[in-house]
Amino acid sequence: MVDVSLRPKRRPDDLVKNKKVSPVMGRSDPQNRIGTSGPKGGGEGATARVKPGSDVYNQYNNDSSYGYYTEEGLYVPADIDMRDGGGMNASGTYYEGGGLLSALGNVFKVRPYGQENTPIEQIGYRDFTDITDRGGPQASGGRYQGGGMISVMGNLLDDLGGVDQGTRTPYVYETSTATPTVTATTQRNYVGSGANPSNAYGYSPTYVSDVFNAPPMPNVANILDNTQFNPPTKTMDEIRRNMAREILLEKYGVNFFTMPEETKEMYMQDELQKMGTGF
Repeated sequence: MVDVSLRPKRRPDDLVKNKKVSPVMGRSDPQNRIGTSGPKGGGEGATARVKPGSDVYNQYNNDSSYGYYTEEGLYVPADIDMRDGGGMNASGTYYEGGGLLSALGNVFKVRPYGQENTPIEQIGYRDFTDITDRGGPQASGGRYQGGGMISVMGNLLDDLGGVDQGTRTPYVYETSTATPTVTATTQRNYVGSGANPSNAYGYSPTYVSDVFNAPPMPNVANILDNTQFNPPTKTMDEIRRNMAREILLEKYGVNFFTMPEETKEMYMQDELQKMGTGF
């Protein structure tokens, strides 16, 4: 007779790797794939649903690769993470971390996965003004973001010219409607508004046609010839580190901020080394 202590223990059902479970109802998940299976290649604890804050939860939300657990502990597959906006290991109303693809998706207002019911003006760049007012999509002020090397060069020119870029301020929308809340940031004449006096905010969403019909961007050479730059307010080392940081933000999105400090510094040094000593 086999001793009871020698019998293999039965693995709990909730730890069966990649066990299929019912999709989460009431969630914007058109393909019913969020929280239905765990990450491929994960261990026993890497199931479709885990406890928020657990070791598995933290591991997959900080591993610098696509696929993550939501705040409710539901696993989002890697291919969905690539399409749900917000950058790696996050979701949002605009794309981040995909370079040119993200920029085009934001300009053409391609809806991220799960944003089918979000008002169109909150998808990608809100309008042409949003493209040019710094801050990246759905914000104004602060450093240029979301434009790849164009943003990097814009920030470099500002740094060299001692330009005060201000503070990044996200656009604020009322929960009941898509009309922006009246703030110093949003009280302005938006492209495509038509100066309609019946609209108290002077706002209407801008679509792709508005972007292509907008006035041409000013010639960069003319800007440089006719701009009086102030003395640089940053040292060259600070400017180089800012450029490296911008490149990493374009590459990793908001996930860059969640990396351990030593990892961020390692990536920073790699980018600085690529720049060389000539700049």
